[in-house]
Amino acid sequence: MSSNINTISKIDGGRRLRDKTLMDLQSKQLKQIPVMYEKEWHYDFKCNNNFLRDIYGSPMNRVRGSFLCNNNAIASLQYGPKKVGGDFDCSFNKLKSLEYGPTTVGRNYICSNNQISSLIGMPQQINGCFIVSNNDLQTLQYCGDFIGGDFFATFNFLKNLQYSPTKIGGNFNASNNELVSLEGCPQIIGGNFFINNNSELFEDKYFPAFIGANIFARNTKMDKEQILRLIKLNNTHLCGQIF
Repeated sequence: MSSNINTISKIDGGRRLRDKTLMDLQSKQLKQIPVMYEKEWHYDFKCNNNFLRDIYGSPMNRVRGSFLCNNNAIASLQYGPKKVGGDFDCSFNKLKSLEYGPTTVGRNYICSNNQISSLIGMPQQINGCFIVSNNDLQTLQYCGDFIGGDFFATFNFLKNLQYSPTKIGGNFNASNNELVSLEGCPQIIGGNFFINNNSELFEDKYFPAFIGANIFARNTKMDKEQILRLIKLNNTHLCGQIF
């Protein structure tokens, strides 16, 4: 925990805060958040592009706008907000899980380029996109049930898709993993389904029930004919083509 932080009281979620420098903390070469913010914040909270190791001092209850703490050296989401009305971006840090993160995110949740090996702490529903690429995931356990936008889980170490959301509103990209099976894949994918560059992925019995656009399965052990058999076996409604 950071120490020696001045406390700002009665700022009423930012509406009475006159010092504009305290409303935008991005790219200030900060090693700690310089003041203790109120629990309710009515604007965006930006502390990205610094040298922070924690987010102690940030609004702990609710941020009505976006919360940006990306590009730091943060190892834990402790002391951060529980509700974020806009985007939540904690990418390019040193996180190993999403524990203590927000339980509600109004738009996109971006946590790519960390060291995340567990999705514990992820919200059950995300209205926008969930981006967890370039991490250390071997399983999607604790993944939320619904993602309204895109779900990108590329460049991890997934062997299968168990614990995937039942429904993804946009694209689902599980390329560049170590998939050998599509077991546990979502039933509904509103956009494209990407499983490229999983060189050991072979035909089995698992496949989504609905794909709203195309399938991309380059550099796998499944050719077009095998995918067509899977589509027939699962009575999949494919709206696009196979690439």
